[in-house]
Amino acid sequence: HGLFVEILQEEINNGNFELSDIVLGEELEEFNDARNKYLEDKITSAIISEDEMSDNASTLAVYYDITNPNAPVKIREHLQDGEYISSNLYEGKLCLVTAKTISVSSQMDEDFAVPSFIVDGVKVNLSEDDIHYARNDPDKSCLFVTVTDVDDFTKGVGRLALFGTGNEVYCTPSAIICAREFVSVEKDKNGERSTMTEGYRINIVGSSVECAGWYRLKGSLIGGVSVDEKSGHLRAVASDGSTNRLYVLDDKMNFVI
Repeated sequence: HGLFVEILQEEINNGNFELSDIVLGEELEEFNDARNKYLEDKITSAIISEDEMSDNASTLAVYYDITNPNAPVKIREHLQDGEYISSNLYEGKLCLVTAKTISVSSQMDEDFAVPSFIVDGVKVNLSEDDIHYARNDPDKSCLFVTVTDVDDFTKGVGRLALFGTGNEVYCTPSAIICAREFVSVEKDKNGERSTMTEGYRINIVGSSVECAGWYRLKGSLIGGVSVDEKSGHLRAVASDGSTNRLYVLDDKMNFVI
């Protein structure tokens, strides 16, 4: 479609503004000079201050029209709270996943704690309907997902945030699974607390993002999780140290097996 998307990590390290280059798309030799000039200009302008960044990074997605590779045109900027975790471009939809740490001081600052993104200078804060929370012993983290229709920018950006779910993320074109371990509050018959795994599933439908459901397994995951592209079923194997168990869940996080 003559579109090139470049994803950049924006960080403050020792007071210096830096960009690390994460390219999503095909490398084009003719495009390199123009892209490098843009990076130089961006670093020079350094529009984000150290105070605003705190100890968190932002992730920038830059969209170029490369119908003419010798004269690429920057057509869109999407700046998203959080450190880069993953991204994929599938059927004309760009999914961008970032994560940020919510420190004790920032919890008192609603503008910082609530995730936001900026598209071409216009800031959008997430609403209550866009935000979900971990159920068991949440940690001080936030996973932030946006989906952009690159074939039609007039459509709204799909967005969703999960607080307290950790940063262990598994991405597929149609779903994002985040999982983390926690220690059960209840004691077993031997008076010990068990290690549990909690997971959440985010489904991507078009440019919409929805929290489909959550699951809780006894033990630790072995080898992560996988999602069947045809059925949409999630498969996971967990071990409690003595027994390995296979779990299969549907796209709403109901147990099939």
